Amino acid sequence: MSHLEEISTDKIHFSDFVKEKIRVWFKMMDTTKDGFMAKEDFELIANRFAVQYNLDEDRAKEIYGWLVDGFKKVDNEHSGDVMPLVTQMAEAIKNGAKISEDEYIGAIGQLMTVDPLMARNSLKSAVTLFFQIFDFDKDGFITCDELEKGLACFGYDNKEVIDKVFECMVKDHVGKMSQDEYVNAWLDFIFGEDKDNPFVKYFAPHLL
Repeated sequence: MSHLEEISTDKIHFSDFVKEKIRVWFKMMDTTKDGFMAKEDFELIANRFAVQYNLDEDRAKEIYGWLVDGFKKVDNEHSGDVMPLVTQMAEAIKNGAKISEDEYIGAIGQLMTVDPLMARNSLKSAVTLFFQIFDFDKDGFITCDELEKGLACFGYDNKEVIDKVFECMVKDHVGKMSQDEYVNAWLDFIFGEDKDNPFVKYFAPHLL
């Protein structure tokens, strides 16, 4: 187990509500459910997508890039003295070290504080990419079954919760969720303070 260097987070001003939602996000991606994330977790998720959706080589590499090299991409845009926690996170993932919830939250919080636009655009691009993979028939919408199949690749398989989220969000499209609805819900979940967000209500009910 590695421990990233302890760096003051006095300049990281993001609410406890947002911080706890990121903790939920972390737990959803912790495929081994051991309380840590590592390169092997991200690789496992990437491999699940490649197999489940029979992705071609280019698409598989794109998924791998976002999951395994995401922090590295962000770090390449900034020098280590600007976002040291992000730099350490990128190095930890590269070296196969285990990352705790608090270390992950610290790095995400630093990114959100130092460069909120990059944080938002990076998440939007990643969530959009995954939606497009979930959308098996490429009609611009996903069904509840498609959402369940996609989230299962991340290791989240609570069908009852997913059904409730889907039912709550799908309003104008009978039995289907649009790309904008899905992407915006995740953006608001990570960055927003809206406690009425369906993702908060069902993925993080303990925060209400």
